[in-house]
Amino acid sequence: MSTAAHPTPARPSRVPNPAAMVRQRFRVWWQARLPRTDTLLLTQRNVYILPTRAGFMFALTLMTLLVASINYQLNLGYVLTFLLASSGVVSMHLTHNTLRGRWPARGAVGWSRCGR
Repeated sequence: MSTAAHPTPARPSRVPNPAAMVRQRFRVWWQARLPRTDTLLLTQRNVYILPTRAGFMFALTLMTLLVASINYQLNLGYVLTFLLASSGVVSMHLTHNTLRGRWPARGAVGWSRCGR
């Protein structure tokens, strides 16, 4: 038997992924903006209201109502559309004001057993 070393195949050169580079830069920026601590004062600079699937569906519903109201010239449709839109804006404002000024703390978790 021959003990000659097998040649290793050449690896293809890695092309930098632009999406990965953007994600990495965003992650570095995010970590510099909000350092890890056990307590954090929630202010208007770090309380974010992000849309969910239900929020996107709500926006789609509002757009559909607005287009239908414009198309069919429905004054009560305008009332319903802008009433729903304003209630969404008011609820986001109240949520932001409720969270602002809180001190959420991460505490130590004690030992527990299943069923207790």
